[in-house]
Amino acid sequence: MNGTEKLKEVIVNGQWNWPPNRQLIEIQQRVQDIPVSLQPDCIGWHKRGGAFSTKQVWQLIRRASVIVPWWKLVWFSKRIPKHYFCLWLTILHAHKTKDKLLNWGLISSARCVFHCGGSESMDHLFFECPYTRDMWRDALRRCNFHRNILPWEEEVQWLEAYAKGDNFLAILMRLAVGATVYHIWLERNNRCFRNLFLPGDEISKRIREDMGRKIKSTGYAYGNDNDRHHSLCINWGVL
Repeated sequence: MNGTEKLKEVIVNGQWNWPPNRQLIEIQQRVQDIPVSLQPDCIGWHKRGGAFSTKQVWQLIRRASVIVPWWKLVWFSKRIPKHYFCLWLTILHAHKTKDKLLNWGLISSARCVFHCGGSESMDHLFFECPYTRDMWRDALRRCNFHRNILPWEEEVQWLEAYAKGDNFLAILMRLAVGATVYHIWLERNNRCFRNLFLPGDEISKRIREDMGRKIKSTGYAYGNDNDRHHSLCINWGVL
């Protein structure tokens, strides 16, 4: 068999009829208890009312995983998609940071591109590095939080607790961590691959600009006169 055969070629008179081939042993074992129907195949969609649903297709073909506690931090309607794809990868530790590349033998040094003297890892980038820590501290301050920065895993847990719900502050905090992580990773890549360097103040400015545009587009900047809401909008340069 060369891999282009059809199912009917391994069924004879309603019985499985596999050719002798060691490479097919596993698949033979998997299907041997599946009864062969003598009826011709047909395509059907079994759903109440008979309507096609892409959601149902996805639920049928996907491998369901355990719901993670941070999912609302990443997936919510007012997110900025490119920011939250990057944040999703960051929470999963999926970025190819220099410590990984060094372990794989692909580079000779894991030195942090922000010239702090440390070695690049996920925890270092978010936010052990003084350069990136200042950006996240600035974002927290604009959300009216003044506290020490925690290790990345603990920071995510803190956000799970304090950035939940649909109130203005919770949405701001989710937007802020997404924007901060995205712009740090973008600057890291620009330094690594394009030899382009921005000062930290400029990156913080870009974070504020992204935040400001999103806040205005959602309408949250208007229609609420309470003092806390007003101060948050002023902090982010919206009012």
